[in-house]
Amino acid sequence: MFVLLITYFTTKFVGSYQKGMTQNNSIQILEAMKIGNNKYIQIVKVLDEYYVIAVAKDNVAMLGTLSEEEAQKIKEKKAGNSKQFSETLSEVMDKFKDKLPKK
Repeated sequence: MFVLLITYFTTKFVGSYQKGMTQNNSIQILEAMKIGNNKYIQIVKVLDEYYVIAVAKDNVAMLGTLSEEEAQKIKEKKAGNSKQFSETLSEVMDKFKDKLPKK
């Protein structure tokens, strides 16, 4: 029983410590969408800049940047849940269609 209590409190401490570390960072993931096995598209805020990136198992690629206004629209839609992220992402990706590699 004693071991379980120690394990519980240690886990709580480590969890709260890691949560505090991620909240104070200058990098935030605003949105993420899984598009395949170990493949994601994310909207990331770094300081005051917003980036759209593709994340795969062994690769990260920048797809483009967002303006403050575009990022604000995404935040408002996220808060209001008026659209699914996939719809919002489709709108953002339309902006970058000509820059994406063709298969």
